[in-house]
Amino acid sequence: IFKDVENMGFSDKIINIATERQRRIECLLNCVNLNLDVINAAYDQGNDVSKQISKIATNLPDGFRRNTNDNINFHSFVVSHYFITLIAEFEGFLVDMLRSIVKRYPEKVGNISIKVSELTACCSLDEAIYIGIDRFINELTYKRPKEYIDTLQRIFSLNKEEFEALWPEFMERKARRDLGVHNDWRKNEIYVRKVKEVGITPSKDDFLAPDNEYFVDSVKVVFDLLAKISVHCAEKFRA
Repeated sequence: IFKDVENMGFSDKIINIATERQRRIECLLNCVNLNLDVINAAYDQGNDVSKQISKIATNLPDGFRRNTNDNINFHSFVVSHYFITLIAEFEGFLVDMLRSIVKRYPEKVGNISIKVSELTACCSLDEAIYIGIDRFINELTYKRPKEYIDTLQRIFSLNKEEFEALWPEFMERKARRDLGVHNDWRKNEIYVRKVKEVGITPSKDDFLAPDNEYFVDSVKVVFDLLAKISVHCAEKFRA
């Protein structure tokens, strides 16, 4: 990602953040590919692995028993959990980037309310600043999709036009992850509202657990965003 960027000081920190998350996401993709290889090798072999896959597949939640092939259903179930972790890893990247940049440029967050009792408990001004930063990041999590995107672009000083095609795809995946965590992968009004807000037409399906193809595409989406954001910030905030 960074072969064309000369980095020093603060940019090194940005590079380290991005590189670590990239490695972790690559591990997720490798695990999914390995699971697929194991399933394909065991398919119709009648061995212990094949029997265990069939046994697990019969006990999967209803939504995952949508195919007559137990191996596909089993893999879809596994992929759905890796997908949740994938989105969490990318959100972790965003949070690490936000925390680093805002600590360096605290004026970017604007006004944050901190109670007097919290201030008196702080041992230093830096500690009070860090409380405010963490509060800002926590509040960002609950913003509507467009506010979320606008805030990230402002903090990272991104060119809106360069990223406008990338954010909607991620926001749809973020909303779908929320379905998996909170609604058993069943489409609801919250998901529909969120994806429509970023210009995406909601799927007609009711059960929205990701399959292997969707997972691989999602890895590409987060890798593209991770690369563009980190390269931009390494240049923009170079010491």
